[in-house]
Amino acid sequence: MTRNRFVFFTVAFLALLWAVMSNQEQNRISSEAVIRSCVAADLLDGLVTGRQGFVGSLRWSPLPTLLVLPMMPIPELARTGFAACVVAAFAVACLATFLNNWWTSYGLARWARMLLLLAYLTAPATLRSIVSGTSAALFVFFIVTSACFLIHWLETLKLRSLAYLAILASLAVVTRYQAIFFGVGALAILIVHLVLEREKEAYSEGTLIVFLAPFLYVCGLWVAANWLIMGEPFFFMRGLLPSRLEGVTLGEILAEGCEWSECILPLALAMLAWAMRHVPSLRLASPFASNSAASAVALLILLVSALLRPNAAASRPPDDEIASVINYIEKIHPYDKMILSGYCGYEVLKDVETPERYIHTLSLYLEKIYKETKGQRLYLVVPRPRGWYRWED
Repeated sequence: MTRNRFVFFTVAFLALLWAVMSNQEQNRISSEAVIRSCVAADLLDGLVTGRQGFVGSLRWSPLPTLLVLPMMPIPELARTGFAACVVAAFAVACLATFLNNWWTSYGLARWARMLLLLAYLTAPATLRSIVSGTSAALFVFFIVTSACFLIHWLETLKLRSLAYLAILASLAVVTRYQAIFFGVGALAILIVHLVLEREKEAYSEGTLIVFLAPFLYVCGLWVAANWLIMGEPFFFMRGLLPSRLEGVTLGEILAEGCEWSECILPLALAMLAWAMRHVPSLRLASPFASNSAASAVALLILLVSALLRPNAAASRPPDDEIASVINYIEKIHPYDKMILSGYCGYEVLKDVETPERYIHTLSLYLEKIYKETKGQRLYLVVPRPRGWYRWED
């Protein structure tokens, strides 16, 4: 990274951190941020729930949890969800730096690039993912950069671009499992290109190996971790079977919890400069005309963002069901021992007044629990495995 890129990234990251700190009310932080921070804290403490929660769910994929892990020794960040906001700000700053370099390579002037970046950074979806601490920002970064490197490889056939594409797309898979379908689409494009260009067999084999190796490595690690920790290689995929039994469609499985729509704006901005150079109907003769067109698009996006921000950037309302469960437990059973199961048990723990009465587990071993709490009255609080909670044990 050159000095200018480092300075640009640092300024963008600090500005986004300021946006996070100025909106750090607890009700703005998403349940995903809280759950991932708690899993990372348990993992750092060497608890069984940490190891199980880290690898044991397709819904709660491991990479975003791994990235918040280094911040868990800081008391202000541990188990609050704020560490996930820092990771989201880091991802957005990385994408902003990448887009700035991408536009520079296509000859856009600095003032045009700054307007486009301002349009992206102030978009409601961007601000929402940072303030709430969801892994959407990380997912968008991997998808957009992968798409750009795919286009660059098609133009130049440089092996480095293909390697970057494969690595970034494979990391997207362990951020949101739906990214595997982006990888399949990219693989199809590669195969079609190799067939149409009639490349030599050795070249085609090498290209496919470079592309597939990171995917196989990442997925193999995930399967191996489930085998070692959970005792079953494909334990993390258990939520897919109940989905089919309950009549959940393939489209719902692909879209649920995945922010495909949030990729549209940065991807469209990235493709803007490329289209102005390569699409005949959009090709502009002078650099000034290209810069003016890019600036006009940026100003239009800024105007729309200003109109939509009050609604689109609003924080997620609290989970009324979890709040009612907590209220019932605290008032009706003030002295009984409570066993919490599943990832959403972390959400219950963060709001209870007497956490010492609660035992949280991701896998229920009833005989063991009964032996350890013999003579005490027990209550099990287990999420119903339907819809969003089908990923729970």
